[in-house]
Amino acid sequence: MIKIDKNINKAKTLSSKFYTDNNIFEQSKNIFEDSIQIICSSSELIHLNTYPFTYFDGFLDENLLITKKDGDFLCLSNVCTHRGHVLAQCSNNNDVLQCKYHGRTFALDGVLKNAPGFENTSKFPSDDDNLTQVSLFNWNHFLFISFNKDSEIFNILKQIDKILPDFPYSDLSKAPIRNEYLLDCHWALYCDNYLEGFHIPYVHKGLNDDIDWKNYKTEILDQIVLQKVRSKNLNDSIEYDSGGDMYAYYFFIFPNIMINYYKWGISINVIEPISKDKTRIKYMIYNLKGQSIPKKSSSSVDMVESEDQEVVLSVQKGIKSRFYKSGQFSPSMEKGVHYFHRLISKKIFNFNQ
Repeated sequence: MIKIDKNINKAKTLSSKFYTDNNIFEQSKNIFEDSIQIICSSSELIHLNTYPFTYFDGFLDENLLITKKDGDFLCLSNVCTHRGHVLAQCSNNNDVLQCKYHGRTFALDGVLKNAPGFENTSKFPSDDDNLTQVSLFNWNHFLFISFNKDSEIFNILKQIDKILPDFPYSDLSKAPIRNEYLLDCHWALYCDNYLEGFHIPYVHKGLNDDIDWKNYKTEILDQIVLQKVRSKNLNDSIEYDSGGDMYAYYFFIFPNIMINYYKWGISINVIEPISKDKTRIKYMIYNLKGQSIPKKSSSSVDMVESEDQEVVLSVQKGIKSRFYKSGQFSPSMEKGVHYFHRLISKKIFNFNQ
């Protein structure tokens, strides 16, 4: 049992055992099984009817696909209901799904159409012969899915809409810039680092020159942590926000999604566990029309990403020390990390003080 006190003034961080124990890592699958996850933007599928993907490759290893039928998106199991063969191997605009193993076909809504060799089978077909549908939600042209059958789980995204009601999602680039990183670290260490601005003056010198760090704010929402900071230079300020001088809004959606809003557009990080010592970072950047993405500057997102990865890898080494167990939270600077650790404690260890 790993307990995180609700009083941040007394609480200590997750024990180092959380990051180093294989059994606890396996238990963390419970967190992701019940979460919402972003897959892609709908604009990326405009010319496709079928988009297969592996959900948490190397961790949950579930083969899924997004289909489009009559303009509506669905998420289905990508595994044939006969013998488990993976159906779609690549994206396409076909209007039917056919298994290459024994020829069984399915409509784009997952309903079985034809099953050669089963003409005289008793009580066939049944509902079990259709492809299972997974909950899908189209949020501002971004497709989210969840194994949780309660569609209300997606309502947490509406909190972002209330804070940024005027963001012009329709003006975002149709095809994102994509990067993928493999880091030799525990997935939660990357999230820990993201969830506090405490380190900015020490790690991100360029970013610190651009923002009003002394007025860095963290707000705890429902399953979301919001960090926001004002700009020192109005030329870097967000134009779609009524405040007029905001540099960025950083939204962390538990347990592993980061959506960052800037003047020029948004960046999205998806943190995917592979093992307790290896993590995949999927990085997507969408710029707004008429806005260019800053590159190779001391405060650009690529530079900040590189600096973050360096410190996370250092913590990964230090967390294994026999002399380190846990540390206390900074009540003023680490509210987001504290909330994250409490949610983990609740989800994995059923601790809800």
